[in-house]
Amino acid sequence: MPKSIHAIAQVLKVPADKLLESPQSKLNEVKRLRRQVEKIIQSFPQADPENVWHTLILLKQKPIERLQRALQRGSYHLYK
Repeated sequence: MPKSIHAIAQVLKVPADKLLESPQSKLNEVKRLRRQVEKIIQSFPQADPENVWHTLILLKQKPIERLQRALQRGSYHLYK
């Protein structure tokens, strides 16, 4: 790993390996989510796969983060 990554990690006080995400790990996460969506759709064929996908992604966030995003979207639409 480059020294610059270690230097940035030290300043940010995070592990250096957390700054770099391999494309393979991202691909594996997408595949895992896709399998989950397919399993849910098998049990609930009336469900919209896109909504299931979106919900699974949102469930990975902390509740306070989901609430903050919802409030931001709501205020955007309120003052639009």
